[in-house]
Amino acid sequence: MSTEHQRSHSTQEVINVLTQSGNYSETIYQLKWLPWRGEFAPIVTQSANGPCPLLALCNVLLLRGNMHISPGTTAISSHELLNNLATVMFELMPQGLSEGESLNYQQNINDVIRVFPKLQTGLDVNVKFKSVRSFEFTGELAVFDLCGVELYHGWLPEPQDVEMHQVVSDLSYNQLVDKSLAQSDSSTDIVQVKNNILCGDFLRQTANQLTYHGLCRLNATITDQQLCVFFRNNHFSTLYKHRSYQDNVYRRRYC
Repeated sequence: MSTEHQRSHSTQEVINVLTQSGNYSETIYQLKWLPWRGEFAPIVTQSANGPCPLLALCNVLLLRGNMHISPGTTAISSHELLNNLATVMFELMPQGLSEGESLNYQQNINDVIRVFPKLQTGLDVNVKFKSVRSFEFTGELAVFDLCGVELYHGWLPEPQDVEMHQVVSDLSYNQLVDKSLAQSDSSTDIVQVKNNILCGDFLRQTANQLTYHGLCRLNATITDQQLCVFFRNNHFSTLYKHRSYQDNVYRRRYC
C-alpha cells in the first residue's frame, strides 16, 4: 500500500470511527510555537483540564518531527490531530515486512483507530509497580507502541521498606486495590491479612502516585534528550529529559 493510499485509508477510517462514536466531541486546541533545537516547533495546549493522552502523545510527535503542522497555524481541531496521528502510525510502519506481517500491522493500526475517541477523555491504564515502564497491556495503550513513544510512571515502592516492597512490587494497581479492600475480611490467614493491610498502607502513603524511588528510577531509565509520556493521577504529560550538569550531579548523589 502506497503512502498516499495509507493516508487516505487512515483518514477515512478516522472519519468512520468519529462519526459512529457517541463519546466524541469536536474540540479546538490552541497552538503555541516554541524555540526548539534551533527552530520553532508547535505544541498543542489544553482547552480544559483533563487527562487528554491525545495532547501528550501528539506533542511528543511534534517535537520529534514525526508530526507536522503548517507554520503560522494558531489552532487545530481534534479531528485534524487524530487524522495526523493515524498518518504517523502508518508512516512509522517498519520496512521489509512480509505481506502477512504488513496486513497484521495495518490491522493493529485500525484497531487502535477505533479507540481514538478515548484519547480525548482518558485511557484505561493499570500501572504495575515492578518498574517505571510497567503497565498492563491493553489495546488502548497500543497507540504508544505504534508511535514509538515510551510511557512511564513514577509510582514505585521504596526498596528500603523491604516488607512493603516484597508485597507491592509484583502487583498491578487493580490488584493492589482489591487486596486493600479485602484487609478487613475475616480471613484466618494471618500473613494474607498482613499483606492486605500493607497494600492499603501503600495506597494511603503514596496517594500522589509518585515516590522518591520512582523519581530516581525515572532519572536513571529515561535517556538524555528523550521525549516521552508520563502518567500520574490519571493525567498524561509530555516529558523531556534535558542533559545538564545538575542532572548528572543529582544522579551521582541521590540515585
